Amino acid sequence: MQNPEWLKLIKVFSFDLGDTLFEYLGNTQTSYDRENQILLESMEKHGYHIADIPKFLDIYQKTIKSNYLALLKEGKDTKYMYVVLRKVFQIMGWTVPNVPTLVDIIRPANLHRFSTSNFKPFHYLHSLLELLQKNGRKMILISNIPESSGPGEPKFADEILKRNHIFDFFSYIILSGELEISKPNPAIFNQALHLTGVKPSQIVHIGDSYEMDVVGAASIGMRTIWLTNGHELKKNPITRTPDLEFPSINEFYEFLNLSD
Repeated sequence: MQNPEWLKLIKVFSFDLGDTLFEYLGNTQTSYDRENQILLESMEKHGYHIADIPKFLDIYQKTIKSNYLALLKEGKDTKYMYVVLRKVFQIMGWTVPNVPTLVDIIRPANLHRFSTSNFKPFHYLHSLLELLQKNGRKMILISNIPESSGPGEPKFADEILKRNHIFDFFSYIILSGELEISKPNPAIFNQALHLTGVKPSQIVHIGDSYEMDVVGAASIGMRTIWLTNGHELKKNPITRTPDLEFPSINEFYEFLNLSD
C-alpha cells in the first residue's frame, strides 16, 4: 500500500500519548486494584472509615466510567478525579468535604494512575520518530494528561518522554492540564495550529480514542489516523471516518517504512 497523496503533504505529525506512543499499563486489573487500595488508605488517613468497601469501590469505578468523557468535554480532565470522588460522597450519602480536602484524598491514587512506570513504549516508537525526523516532519504531542502531580513537581509528559529518550523529538507538548482544555474540544487542536503555523490539512493527528482524537481533530479539518487497538468503528451518517486506521503505532511505522 502506497502513501496516500494527502499524507505526502503533511508537515506536522501530532500524537496522543497513552495507548498511542505508549502502552498504558494502568488499565490492567492489577493496577486498578492497587489504585483502589491507595485510595482506601488515603480515605482512612483522612478519617473516613468505610464499612462497606466493595460497595464504595463499585460506586467509585462506575462513577469514573460514567463521568469521564463528559468531564473531558467540559475541560475538567485535570480535576475529574476529585469531581468523581465528590459524586461518590454524594451517592454514599456522606457529608462532602471541601475541594482542598477532596484533592488531598484523591492525590495519592492519581499519582499512581499517572506514574511513569505505567507507560511502556511501543516497540517501533523510537524508529518511527527517527523516520519522521529524517523526512523533515515536525512532531508535537497533544495529550489529555495533568501538567504535573502537584505544584513545583515535574510535568508528567516531560518525565515520560525524557525517561524514554524521545523528549527532543517534539517541537511542542500541548497538555490539557496546562490549558484546562481537553480533547475532543476543538480549542486544544487549534492551539496546535497556532503553535506550528500550518493549515489543518497539513497536520495529521494520531490517537487511539475515536471520540477524543479522531472526532476532535477532524472537527477543525485535521487529517486523522486512528489506532484501533482492536476496536471497530460503528459507522453511521454522523460519524467522522478516520483517514487511515492501524491496530497500533507499530503497524503505522511498518506502513511508512515500507512505502518510504
